[in-house]
Amino acid sequence: MAQKYYRFSIVHHGFSIELRVNDVVIDSDPAGMFRNRAFINNLFIVNGKNTVTLSISLAGDPPQMPADLTLSCMVHELTEDQLDGKNLPPPLALLEFPGKEVPSFPATLTAEFDVDSPFDRWFWEDAERVDEVMPDDVVACADVAKSLHGALEQKDLQKLLPHLEIKTKEIAHAFYIDPTQRAQDQQEFFKEVFNDPQFGMEPLNTEDLEIVPMGNNRVFLLRKSDGAIALESKELSAGYCFSLPIYLSKANGEWRVIR
Repeated sequence: MAQKYYRFSIVHHGFSIELRVNDVVIDSDPAGMFRNRAFINNLFIVNGKNTVTLSISLAGDPPQMPADLTLSCMVHELTEDQLDGKNLPPPLALLEFPGKEVPSFPATLTAEFDVDSPFDRWFWEDAERVDEVMPDDVVACADVAKSLHGALEQKDLQKLLPHLEIKTKEIAHAFYIDPTQRAQDQQEFFKEVFNDPQFGMEPLNTEDLEIVPMGNNRVFLLRKSDGAIALESKELSAGYCFSLPIYLSKANGEWRVIR
């Protein structure tokens, strides 16, 4: 099957937005900064029917109404030679705001589109649906975070990489990269980060974690209660921090990192 890429584009004038595909957040702009944004994201596209949802609210404190209320969001299925953004095909889905009605906030736009997916079935599609996260689930997810944090702090690739096995394999499939090459590239990346003389992890407080359900309760984002990424390094020599988001799914009673 030919390689396909799924391009999401949003044009607006200062709204606070959150974009989901199949109920998984793939873009968030609470401050309304990214006003003309286009990106490829294949990671949560499934075979058959897909749902795209755009939540819109007013940005700012206090919230400010944009001077121009128009907004559009499109999903395109592209071949490799269309990735330059020229000569785009008709969109699979088009969301427009405010449409014919008087706008009110918050607002939600939803559309569906069908895909003949070139990807394998994702791990999370067959994961357990967890409609109510129990205390044991919270402890198990926190234990995953502690194990990841410890492996990073100790610069221990043998402990770290098995946690990232599903994530590494599926990202490779999503972007048509050889999985072995992807795994090697990832090892080289971590070796480079670990060799930074300033590398060290910020402390992890497992009491300050929350679990955010997504993917119709089959994907769960583990993050700090203030919305920050759970695992982050101290500032590196290059002036940035390394961070590792944690998306988990539960299968056969075990919580696994999937993104």
